Amino acid sequence: CVAADISAAYGIKEKKYRLHIIGSGLVCELFFASIGIIGCELLKISDPLQSFWASFTSAWVISLISTSIPLGKGDGSLVLAHWFEINDFRDRAVKVAKSWILRRFIPEALTSKRRRLFRWYGLLSFIYEIVINIFVFWLIGSLLIMWLSGIGCILFLAIVVLKFEKEIVRYVPLFQFFIWL
Repeated sequence: CVAADISAAYGIKEKKYRLHIIGSGLVCELFFASIGIIGCELLKISDPLQSFWASFTSAWVISLISTSIPLGKGDGSLVLAHWFEINDFRDRAVKVAKSWILRRFIPEALTSKRRRLFRWYGLLSFIYEIVINIFVFWLIGSLLIMWLSGIGCILFLAIVVLKFEKEIVRYVPLFQFFIWL
Protein backbone atom coordinates (compact mmCIF):
# COMPACT_ATOMS: atom_id res chain seq x y z
CA CYS A 1 0.00 0.00 0.00
CA VAL A 2 2.92 2.35 0.61
CA ALA A 3 5.37 2.60 -2.28
CA ALA A 4 8.56 4.61 -2.74
CA ASP A 5 11.63 4.51 -4.94
CA ILE A 6 14.47 3.52 -2.63
CA SER A 7 17.03 2.73 -5.32
CA ALA A 8 19.28 5.51 -4.02
CA ALA A 9 19.70 3.52 -0.78
CA TYR A 10 21.94 1.06 -2.59
CA GLY A 11 24.61 3.77 -2.84
CA ILE A 12 24.84 4.13 0.93
CA LYS A 13 27.87 2.28 2.25
CA GLU A 14 26.83 1.78 5.88
CA LYS A 15 24.55 -1.21 6.25
CA LYS A 16 22.69 0.32 9.21
CA TYR A 17 21.52 3.39 7.29
CA ARG A 18 20.69 1.36 4.19
CA LEU A 19 18.46 -0.92 6.29
CA HIS A 20 16.76 2.13 7.84
CA ILE A 21 15.77 3.39 4.40
CA ILE A 22 14.70 -0.04 3.12
CA GLY A 23 12.61 -0.64 6.24
CA SER A 24 10.92 2.78 6.04
CA GLY A 25 7.91 1.30 4.22
CA LEU A 26 7.28 -0.98 7.17
CA VAL A 27 7.53 1.98 9.53
CA CYS A 28 4.95 3.91 7.45
CA GLU A 29 2.55 0.94 7.52
CA LEU A 30 3.05 0.65 11.27
CA PHE A 31 2.32 4.37 11.63
CA PHE A 32 -0.96 4.14 9.69
CA ALA A 33 -2.02 1.02 11.61
CA SER A 34 -1.30 2.87 14.88
CA ILE A 35 -3.37 5.86 13.74
CA GLY A 36 -6.21 3.46 12.97
CA ILE A 37 -5.97 1.82 16.40
CA ILE A 38 -6.07 5.22 18.07
CA GLY A 39 -9.11 6.17 15.97
CA CYS A 40 -10.89 2.95 16.97
CA GLU A 41 -10.16 3.50 20.65
CA LEU A 42 -11.36 7.11 20.67
CA LEU A 43 -14.82 6.33 19.28
CA LYS A 44 -17.66 4.38 20.82
CA ILE A 45 -18.76 1.12 19.21
CA SER A 46 -22.14 2.64 18.27
CA ASP A 47 -20.47 5.50 16.35
CA PRO A 48 -20.68 5.02 12.53
CA LEU A 49 -17.10 6.30 12.13
CA GLN A 50 -15.88 3.46 14.34
CA SER A 51 -16.58 0.95 11.56
CA PHE A 52 -14.49 3.09 9.19
CA TRP A 53 -11.60 3.13 11.66
CA ALA A 54 -11.94 -0.63 12.20
CA SER A 55 -11.73 -1.25 8.43
CA PHE A 56 -8.86 1.22 8.09
CA THR A 57 -6.95 -0.43 10.91
CA SER A 58 -7.50 -3.99 9.74
CA ALA A 59 -6.36 -3.10 6.19
CA TRP A 60 -3.12 -1.54 7.44
CA VAL A 61 -2.43 -4.33 9.92
CA ILE A 62 -2.93 -6.98 7.21
CA SER A 63 -0.69 -4.98 4.88
CA LEU A 64 1.96 -4.66 7.58
CA ILE A 65 1.91 -8.35 8.38
CA SER A 66 1.98 -9.46 4.74
CA THR A 67 4.85 -7.18 3.73
CA SER A 68 6.97 -7.71 6.83
CA ILE A 69 7.15 -11.51 6.57
CA PRO A 70 10.62 -12.31 5.18
CA LEU A 71 9.35 -15.32 3.22
CA GLY A 72 7.08 -13.20 1.02
CA LYS A 73 7.91 -10.78 -1.77
CA GLY A 74 7.52 -7.67 0.37
CA ASP A 75 9.80 -5.42 2.37
CA GLY A 76 10.64 -8.19 4.83
CA SER A 77 12.53 -10.20 2.22
CA LEU A 78 14.28 -7.05 0.99
CA VAL A 79 15.43 -6.21 4.51
CA LEU A 80 16.63 -9.81 4.97
CA ALA A 81 18.54 -9.69 1.67
CA HIS A 82 20.33 -6.54 2.74
CA TRP A 83 20.96 -7.91 6.20
CA PHE A 84 22.80 -10.86 4.64
CA GLU A 85 24.14 -8.57 1.88
CA ILE A 86 22.94 -10.90 -0.89
CA ASN A 87 21.47 -9.36 -4.05
CA ASP A 88 18.12 -10.80 -5.24
CA PHE A 89 18.22 -13.21 -2.30
CA ARG A 90 14.63 -14.45 -2.43
CA ASP A 91 14.46 -15.06 -6.19
CA ARG A 92 17.85 -16.75 -6.29
CA ALA A 93 17.01 -18.88 -3.25
CA VAL A 94 13.73 -20.06 -4.77
CA LYS A 95 15.57 -21.06 -7.97
CA VAL A 96 18.18 -22.96 -5.96
CA ALA A 97 15.47 -24.70 -3.89
CA LYS A 98 13.51 -25.72 -7.00
CA SER A 99 16.63 -27.13 -8.61
CA TRP A 100 17.39 -28.99 -5.36
CA ILE A 101 13.88 -30.46 -5.20
CA LEU A 102 13.92 -31.45 -8.90
CA ARG A 103 17.46 -32.88 -8.56
CA ARG A 104 18.87 -30.54 -11.20
CA PHE A 105 22.10 -28.59 -11.23
CA ILE A 106 22.15 -25.52 -9.02
CA PRO A 107 21.91 -22.43 -11.27
CA GLU A 108 24.94 -20.72 -9.68
CA ALA A 109 28.09 -21.61 -7.81
CA LEU A 110 27.69 -21.27 -4.04
CA THR A 111 29.70 -22.21 -0.99
CA SER A 112 28.26 -25.07 1.06
CA LYS A 113 27.06 -22.69 3.79
CA ARG A 114 25.36 -20.39 1.26
CA ARG A 115 23.90 -23.38 -0.58
CA ARG A 116 22.24 -24.59 2.63
CA LEU A 117 20.93 -21.09 3.38
CA PHE A 118 19.58 -20.69 -0.15
CA ARG A 119 17.97 -24.15 -0.16
CA TRP A 120 16.10 -23.78 3.11
CA TYR A 121 15.11 -20.16 2.69
CA GLY A 122 14.02 -20.82 -0.90
CA LEU A 123 12.06 -23.91 0.13
CA LEU A 124 10.28 -22.06 2.94
CA SER A 125 9.56 -19.10 0.63
CA PHE A 126 8.19 -21.41 -2.05
CA ILE A 127 5.93 -23.21 0.45
CA TYR A 128 4.79 -19.86 1.89
CA GLU A 129 3.88 -18.61 -1.60
CA ILE A 130 1.89 -21.77 -2.35
CA VAL A 131 0.00 -21.57 0.96
CA ILE A 132 -0.83 -17.88 0.43
CA ASN A 133 -2.00 -18.55 -3.15
CA ILE A 134 -4.20 -21.43 -2.01
CA PHE A 135 -5.73 -19.33 0.77
CA VAL A 136 -6.37 -16.30 -1.46
CA PHE A 137 -7.84 -18.37 -4.28
CA TRP A 138 -9.97 -20.37 -1.85
CA LEU A 139 -11.28 -17.12 -0.37
CA ILE A 140 -11.97 -15.51 -3.76
CA GLY A 141 -13.55 -18.67 -5.16
CA SER A 142 -15.79 -19.29 -2.18
CA LEU A 143 -16.97 -15.68 -2.10
CA LEU A 144 -17.63 -15.53 -5.86
CA ILE A 145 -19.52 -18.82 -5.84
CA MET A 146 -21.49 -17.82 -2.73
CA TRP A 147 -22.50 -14.42 -4.17
CA LEU A 148 -22.94 -15.26 -7.87
CA SER A 149 -23.34 -19.10 -7.94
CA GLY A 150 -22.82 -20.34 -11.54
CA ILE A 151 -21.49 -17.06 -12.92
CA GLY A 152 -19.19 -16.81 -9.91
CA CYS A 153 -17.79 -20.24 -10.72
CA ILE A 154 -17.08 -19.19 -14.32
CA LEU A 155 -15.46 -15.93 -13.12
CA PHE A 156 -13.34 -17.86 -10.65
CA LEU A 157 -12.13 -20.27 -13.34
CA ALA A 158 -11.30 -17.30 -15.59
CA ILE A 159 -9.27 -15.72 -12.78
CA VAL A 160 -7.38 -18.97 -12.18
CA VAL A 161 -6.62 -19.33 -15.91
CA LEU A 162 -5.39 -15.73 -16.14
CA LYS A 163 -3.19 -16.10 -13.05
CA PHE A 164 -1.62 -19.41 -14.09
CA GLU A 165 -1.65 -18.97 -17.88
CA LYS A 166 2.14 -19.41 -18.30
CA GLU A 167 2.20 -22.60 -16.24
CA ILE A 168 -0.82 -24.05 -18.05
CA VAL A 169 0.68 -23.32 -21.48
CA ARG A 170 3.98 -24.89 -20.43
CA TYR A 171 2.36 -28.17 -19.35
CA VAL A 172 -0.59 -28.27 -21.77
CA PRO A 173 0.62 -27.01 -25.20
CA LEU A 174 -2.84 -27.50 -26.74
CA PHE A 175 -4.07 -24.73 -24.42
CA GLN A 176 -2.25 -22.12 -26.58
CA PHE A 177 -4.80 -22.74 -29.31
CA PHE A 178 -7.68 -21.85 -26.99
CA ILE A 179 -6.03 -18.85 -25.31
CA TRP A 180 -7.55 -16.39 -27.80
CA LEU A 181 -10.99 -17.12 -26.35
